[in-house]
Amino acid sequence: MLSGLKHDIIVLRRHPLTYHDIIVFVAQAQHSFLDIIAFMDYVEQVQPRIAWSSWLPVPANTKWMGCFTYDSKTCDTLLNAGVPVWLVCAEAYIPPDMNIIKPVLLTFPDHITKSMYCEAKKFVKPFPLLYRGPGGFHRHFHTRRPYIGTLGTNPDEAPSSLALPQHPATGKAPSQAQQKKKLRKNDSQPVKTKNSTTQGNRDKWEDLGCPENPQSIMFWTSAFQKADKDKGRIKQGLVDRGYQFPEPALLVTPGSPECKKLFVANWLAARPLWISHVDHNPPDKFPSPQLWRDFLNSIPSEETLARALSSTGAPTATAMRKRAAKDLFGEDLLDVQGTTWAIQNTLQWRNETISVESLCDPPTRLMRLILWELYELNFRYELLALDCVMARASWEGSLHERRDLLYSIFPEEGGFVMWSSPLPQEDGGMWGRRIIDIFPYVENFRKLLSSWEDVPPRLSAPLDASTFNDTMYFQVMQQACNFYVQCFFDHFGRPPVVLHRFPV
Repeated sequence: MLSGLKHDIIVLRRHPLTYHDIIVFVAQAQHSFLDIIAFMDYVEQVQPRIAWSSWLPVPANTKWMGCFTYDSKTCDTLLNAGVPVWLVCAEAYIPPDMNIIKPVLLTFPDHITKSMYCEAKKFVKPFPLLYRGPGGFHRHFHTRRPYIGTLGTNPDEAPSSLALPQHPATGKAPSQAQQKKKLRKNDSQPVKTKNSTTQGNRDKWEDLGCPENPQSIMFWTSAFQKADKDKGRIKQGLVDRGYQFPEPALLVTPGSPECKKLFVANWLAARPLWISHVDHNPPDKFPSPQLWRDFLNSIPSEETLARALSSTGAPTATAMRKRAAKDLFGEDLLDVQGTTWAIQNTLQWRNETISVESLCDPPTRLMRLILWELYELNFRYELLALDCVMARASWEGSLHERRDLLYSIFPEEGGFVMWSSPLPQEDGGMWGRRIIDIFPYVENFRKLLSSWEDVPPRLSAPLDASTFNDTMYFQVMQQACNFYVQCFFDHFGRPPVVLHRFPV
């Protein structure tokens, strides 16, 4: 309960959320808090009174909401312990010696209507039904399941192209005058250049050889070289092989400066809402590399979209991107005009203000930091996706414990919540400088992998902090990286996006 409450509070503090998600996460945090308080009060006050019952009932605590029960003996026990209690039963089953102060009829909240939950002249979609049946333990258990998001519905079919919905990084929608001014300056058609797809021919088993790319980590480089790349090993139909985030190479491989500016600006503008979407309400199918290129290389505008959607002929590429955005993200992430694209002259990234024009020739360190973050995001969510397959029983049996173990591999307090946290000053976690600081992260990573099928014997035994040294660190991490890369290829059919050194 404590870990669930902690996670919900961190999400509310750091994540960009739609109104629909805020309702649930606030309610979920309140439920967790009330559960903790109720449990503590029961252990500290109610349980001792039940164990040492007295002849006279204890005065009821008016601060407690109390409880409902069908059992008259349970009602007497709780009443004597000072717990406000309601006995729910038909009149024919009321004992003759029971004093009835006032019968109460059950009422239902019919006065709560859908109109109470609306925003920007749009009704919020009803939440899905979690439980149907009588109250009690089963109802409480089912209604305390962690929220995974209900922003939109899964698309009926995979679209051929993708445009992600955009809001300005400042959080304010541009005025109509600003939009019209921008439309006069920019061509509304998707921009395609000859060099914009060079990344598709790159060998993904080789690290990027450009100054913008952060330094690679030798464990991952060695694991890529040792991996068995036989396509006969690939397991079919177990995972979604799309990319939850764009490959870092997509932002640096475009040939022309204008195309590079477009790719980077598109990603920075989409970044906050897309991270929130992946974390809370992941789509049924993630974009392929080609769909990511289509999005990062596009400039849809309001006039073009309206004209494309109103056309009676065959749908254009722009209309298909518009439809894909609605199907993938739902109406909640579109602004009131239905526009899916709105970039101002500046963008916000990690509390830094970046000029869009400067992205034609961005500073090398800025690009290294943006790529480093993409490596981190891709690795964390790919590890989560693979672990859900390799350790399915652990996720089904103890979701909170498995999630906490996964989060404990990374130095951030909130696990994967890193979109707005300050940048570190140096490498941390498994790649820190001091062996004493590295140990807990390495041990948690080893513990996570130890429950996977065909795990190497070296990763099965727990590590001892008193004997953990540089030699043991090298042996464990090399085997862990080799094992992870091979398992990832066997399920995804491609190399994983792995961590890189922090640019200093």
